[in-house]
Amino acid sequence: MIASTLIEEDKSTARTEAQKQWNTNPCGALPTDLYDKAYFDRVEADRYRQQYWQHDFFDYTSFQNKKVLEIGIGLGTDLKQFARNGAQCHGADITDTHLAMTRLNFKLNGFTVDARNADATALPFPDQHFDCVYSFGVLHHIPDVDKVLTEIYRVLKPGGVLQTAVYHSRSIHTLAFFARSIATGQLFKIGVDGVLATIETGADGVDIKPYVKLYSNKEWQMAVENTGLKTVKGGIRQ
Repeated sequence: MIASTLIEEDKSTARTEAQKQWNTNPCGALPTDLYDKAYFDRVEADRYRQQYWQHDFFDYTSFQNKKVLEIGIGLGTDLKQFARNGAQCHGADITDTHLAMTRLNFKLNGFTVDARNADATALPFPDQHFDCVYSFGVLHHIPDVDKVLTEIYRVLKPGGVLQTAVYHSRSIHTLAFFARSIATGQLFKIGVDGVLATIETGADGVDIKPYVKLYSNKEWQMAVENTGLKTVKGGIRQ
């Protein structure tokens, strides 16, 4: 009973810290006083300048007139790629700022989106509803990721596509990140969890401390297959 209570407290804390992080530092936001179409164009250009590989890696083009769900929508930049290619776009996010910004982004670009304040562990959608579920840089922020993957499996149609990206535990970026934290003494001041939190822009690992878990390819593949998603067509993106 005590262990179960502690686990639930950890999950609640992770949710609260995620909301604190991304309401304060919306994902991909740029400094501005005017949220017009030109602003969202700049956000998009900046995102794909930094992550130039995304359009080659992910499939945004094969879902015309099909239902796509993004878990963790940010400013709606990636979901907008599906919309441009004729997809019916849906989003789930627990951050009010992300929801408001995505709705505005879509409105300014003449697209329609069903963006809901929803926890990924309990998606408010029917069984076998989506042709694609997409999530970039989000699932590694959720402690009970197995429950999320089970929900994804539930809402995907047979033959549906899951496309995800999570932080890799053995990448050069991760190794350099931890080497820097050791050299500066940061690791010893705020601990591993605190250092991992600072991967996110604006997080200090103390007052703002989003949950972050790193995965190897094997760990992520096992997590996916353990929830039945091995039957889903397409690769698991990392």
